Amino acid sequence: MKLFPTLVIDDFLDDPDYLSDLARSVEYKDPSYTNHPGVASKNAINEIEPELFGTIHRKLLSVCWDLTKPVSYNTVMDFMKIEYKHDGVLNNGIVHVDSESGSTCAGVIYLNKDLHKDAGTSFYRRLDDTYTLDRHDRKEFLDSVARHHAGENVEGIEKIMQDHRDKFEETMRVQNQYNRLLTYGSDVYHAHTSCGRGQTRYTLRFFMDLESKHQDYPLRR
Repeated sequence: MKLFPTLVIDDFLDDPDYLSDLARSVEYKDPSYTNHPGVASKNAINEIEPELFGTIHRKLLSVCWDLTKPVSYNTVMDFMKIEYKHDGVLNNGIVHVDSESGSTCAGVIYLNKDLHKDAGTSFYRRLDDTYTLDRHDRKEFLDSVARHHAGENVEGIEKIMQDHRDKFEETMRVQNQYNRLLTYGSDVYHAHTSCGRGQTRYTLRFFMDLESKHQDYPLRR
C-alpha cells in the first residue's frame, strides 16, 4: 500500500551553502561492496552536527505531518558522494527500492550548484511484477554489482547492469537543482539518472521510518 506521495520542494533550506560546503569537507567511506554506486559520509549528520540534524529533521517531518501531534520515527541521514567515471558504467544508478532498509519514506536534497540537470533522480515501474531484487535468482546480479562498486573488474558488467535496467520503464525524471528536496515512498523504484558530466554529485540523503497513533499516513488520510 502506498503511504507517501512523491514530492518536490525547491529552495528547501534557508542556508544551503552551509550544508553544501559541509558535504565537501567531511570524510567519506572507501568504496565497498554495496548495491549502490558512490560512498556515504563516514558519520551520520546527527554525529557531525546534532543541531543541524534536528533543524533539517523537523523541517522534513513537517512536510507531511502535523508536529503538534506525536510522531514516532527512526531516521538515518548522511551525505552521499558519487564521482564521475570515464568508463560510463557507474554514471547511471541501479534501479532499486529503499524499503529493504526498513524505512517507509526516503529522499535527497541536491547540493550541487552547477551539476548537469540529468544528474537528478528517475522513477520507474516494473515491466514484470514478479521481478524483485530479494529473490534468490537475483543474487548473482547483486554480487556482480557489489564487486564492481568495490573496484573489482567484473567481466560483462555493462550488460549485467543493462539487463537489469531493461526490466523497468522510466515514468518520471526529477532534475537536479540546487537546494531541491525530493522525497518519496520507500517502495517506489528509482535511481539517480546520471552522475553528471565530469563532476562529482553531492546529496544529503535520508531514510525515515515513520508512524503515528494520532494521524494517518499522508496517502491514507
